[in-house]
Amino acid sequence: MLNTDRFRRLQFEETLKTKIILGAIAVMVVTTSAVFAVVIFTQTFPPITRPAPAITANCTTLSVEGAIPAVGTSGFIRFNCGAGVAAFSAPAGARATPTFTLPAGYTNLQIVGATQLSCPGNNLLSGTSFSFALAGDFDYCSALDSNTAVLATFDITWNTVS
Repeated sequence: MLNTDRFRRLQFEETLKTKIILGAIAVMVVTTSAVFAVVIFTQTFPPITRPAPAITANCTTLSVEGAIPAVGTSGFIRFNCGAGVAAFSAPAGARATPTFTLPAGYTNLQIVGATQLSCPGNNLLSGTSFSFALAGDFDYCSALDSNTAVLATFDITWNTVS
């Protein structure tokens, strides 16, 4: 008579061995496949800073255009590059930050379109970004107090906005 328990145990052991062998083969196939995935090379894209539209000076030393108000009166002085040449040009969308310190007698600094016949214009604040909505050529205007006789020189520096 055949021992059925022993037969079942043998059958179970054979099934278990088969599963272990199949599992081992699966692991080898996966491992072997991974070996074939070899990195050939890597490339890195550089960081890029896109240039912003920038304003452009038309001269380094400005000239006075028009009459200078007499002491005892207030008014405006207009500055450009002389002979109807605008002080600077700006493309639409340009942003820049002016830095300046007004000496005694000047009460503010403004920009006006070069073809605009009179001041005032848009006030500039030193250290505050200014956005040029439209492209154009621009001059400076400055309002004066009524009692300062000698107006000292000063500089304006424009910096890009980061």
